[in-house]
Amino acid sequence: MEPVTKALREMVLVSGLSSNVSLDAKRKDKVAVSSQHLAFENIILLLTHHGRYHEAGVVHGNMLDAGFIPSPATNADMLVIALAADPSDERAIHTELAECFKRSIFADQDLPPLISLMKRLGHPPSVIIPVVGIYLAVKTQDPSYRPTQGLISDFVELQMQAGMEQEARITLRQYHGRTLDASLENQAELLSSLTGHDENDAEADTRLVRAGLRLATQRDDPDAGVDVHILNAILHRQIAHERWELAFALYGVLVELGARTPVRPDGETFQAVFYATTLLYKPVVATRNAARKQELAQRVPENAVPPWRVFQDMMRWQFNKAYERPDSSAALAQASLVSALRALLATEDYAGTWVALRQFAERGLAVPPQAYLYVVRHLTKQIRNSVAATHAEVSSYAAAVERGTVQPRERDPISRWYAHLIGEDSTLDLADDAAVAARLLARGQEPIEELADPPSTSEQDAAAPILPTYAHMTLKKVLPPRTFLPPTPLENLMRRAVLLSAPKAKRWEYDGRPEQARAMVQEKLDEAWRAMVPEGLEYWTWRQDWRRVVPARHRRRR
Repeated sequence: MEPVTKALREMVLVSGLSSNVSLDAKRKDKVAVSSQHLAFENIILLLTHHGRYHEAGVVHGNMLDAGFIPSPATNADMLVIALAADPSDERAIHTELAECFKRSIFADQDLPPLISLMKRLGHPPSVIIPVVGIYLAVKTQDPSYRPTQGLISDFVELQMQAGMEQEARITLRQYHGRTLDASLENQAELLSSLTGHDENDAEADTRLVRAGLRLATQRDDPDAGVDVHILNAILHRQIAHERWELAFALYGVLVELGARTPVRPDGETFQAVFYATTLLYKPVVATRNAARKQELAQRVPENAVPPWRVFQDMMRWQFNKAYERPDSSAALAQASLVSALRALLATEDYAGTWVALRQFAERGLAVPPQAYLYVVRHLTKQIRNSVAATHAEVSSYAAAVERGTVQPRERDPISRWYAHLIGEDSTLDLADDAAVAARLLARGQEPIEELADPPSTSEQDAAAPILPTYAHMTLKKVLPPRTFLPPTPLENLMRRAVLLSAPKAKRWEYDGRPEQARAMVQEKLDEAWRAMVPEGLEYWTWRQDWRRVVPARHRRRR
């Protein structure tokens, strides 16, 4: 199997893949569901992912020799690799691709990875467009087939990049004519401004907003809300390419559309924007060097929206009961809150994080183990950084004592984060993630004397509070059925974090003064709540049955 690496060869041998397998004709007619078949598929996937296309072809041939039938997605990968090697065989390859696409298990979600592979192989849009066209031609033979908004958006972007603006309009009219204006001029201008070749065009922002607002004034179809999926797909691409000004400008257009038309930002919109704010603001907040912080801050565009403001928009649009959607599900709301939690933690907005955590209980949503993981990981990092900074200060002071420039201290200071969250006299190994997580959650259960943590009001919490282990948080272990994870420990930890993040110049006002500390923390929490949760709105409240959630079926990931 040269030139496959030794490790991969051993992997094949261990799985028995290199042996000559005798299969009857009936078994050859279907994909073998076995560890050997999956091993072949995974090896091919691994090789193509790392650009080792020749070795992937060798393993593909061995798979066929062993009597296994590759999945349509794997066969399609091999065909586009062959197309890159021999473009003259394009017609025959297109015929074979059509056969792959006819298989029902090759669905819309399998096409974007194929397009991505073709781009990595260096195929221009003019070569990729016919492949997508073949896929749509095959699938639309089924009258019930409806392509996803993301797929059509990808197709339109490729056509715009190839200079096929008229074909892009035809594509939009063909697949989304019921929800788009007949002329499509504004939609085409919006797409053109987002997919133009010159990313540094100073007028792109203006064209984008103008086209979006004109589009907003023409929307009167109550079913036009499906258009948001096209705009969400474009938003994702701007974030992936780090076109921050365009991404936030498009977000502003979506918010404006929501105020004037049925085209409103949804859960996918807010999750994407939370991700963008995390990428933008986290480096600025995490950097302690003043010059570097200023340099990073200058990269944040003027139209960027901070996480707390995105949260406010999310409450106004996604969680507002006045806007009912077919996809207003508890699972989508939960995912949006988790995205908000990550963004707020990344920007060290602990009062805002407390507000996000409170929404799980307020909206009747279960707290997923991942929420515990994000809080614990962030606090662990803060503790380690604080301990390292304190150790550096102690070492510097000790050196000054040796030089005789300062007098020895009776007691060296210890990290405030360590003392408050772990315990001043604790000997816990900070390198042990599981032990640190357990200690943090235990501290979250304990009332804080100086903050007067509110006791748990849940009868189940009070009777038998169940906390996840680090293995549960990282999904290495599954929680027992009918397990409820209380949000109270995380809320209490955020109250501690609000106190610990107080400016150094103000700490003397709170140390040893529980009433002042409690008042300061409560004021911060109340201020964050007023800013992030608009008053006068009726919000969705779910009764999420977390005991009956069926795990999503695992799909082949690329």
